[in-house]
Amino acid sequence: MDWRLSHVVAAVGNGFAWPDFSFLSDGPHVLLEARETPGGENVPVRYIRNIDVLIDAPTFEAGIDDFIERVLARLSSLNIEKTDLSLVWQQVMAERHDDKLAAHRRLEALLGFDPDEAPPELMSSLEESTDEVGRAAVDEIAAAEKRNAQLTLDDILERTRASDISIHIE
Repeated sequence: MDWRLSHVVAAVGNGFAWPDFSFLSDGPHVLLEARETPGGENVPVRYIRNIDVLIDAPTFEAGIDDFIERVLARLSSLNIEKTDLSLVWQQVMAERHDDKLAAHRRLEALLGFDPDEAPPELMSSLEESTDEVGRAAVDEIAAAEKRNAQLTLDDILERTRASDISIHIE
């Protein structure tokens, strides 16, 4: 699945006039970015404001969780139970309760990949690097460098080892 389909509401399309609304994250924060849409004679809906809102990731996640739970409850009240949303939500909840899988999914997302679409060798290499440099460092590099994360991390480690700098992780 294309990154835009997961993070930019307008890319969903399907004949609906979705706003140009994006979700961008660096891990600890989520930027909610909305852009106005151009007007014109044949434009059925026009969004008229540019808005950027930065919120902490746990608040964003809690809001999304609440929204999805409300949608599922409403569908259930209408006897609509087995939906794609309910199946995906069950998977998400199961992944959240598996610390190792949750960390793996988080790293995939920080790298800009959908679940199971990141190159296995990149994931393995970065996950192994976590033992040496820590989760926070790997996450930061993954969010900033995306697909070049391992090259960047290797370069940092090489330069650090070649210097008098000593890093101790506790």
